[in-house]
Amino acid sequence: QLTTDPSDVKHREMSFTECVNYICYGILNICNKYHGKYNIHPGVLNQIQTELNSYFYSLTASPNEYAGPYITELTNLTVLENPNQEDGILVTASFSCPKPLNNIDVSLNIS
Repeated sequence: QLTTDPSDVKHREMSFTECVNYICYGILNICNKYHGKYNIHPGVLNQIQTELNSYFYSLTASPNEYAGPYITELTNLTVLENPNQEDGILVTASFSCPKPLNNIDVSLNIS
């Protein structure tokens, strides 16, 4: 499960990559409810952003006391019209996932 290249999600540890995949599929499920069914206007953009905010908030809860949450921080969630694509929107978000516990260093001082 270890890697020597943590700079790219594709080469991170499996647990980290699976966490990111889980989050991405949740985002896709929300966005797919609107794709091809509605027009781009402020009401739809606000509704998508509200649903995504709720989804991300749910990911900050810990599924159990040892695993921790799926995300530890969310910043900059935006839902905007895509200026480069007439019939599209842009969803952007920055988030942090918990780091896996791979090393435990123990230091003992005996007198």
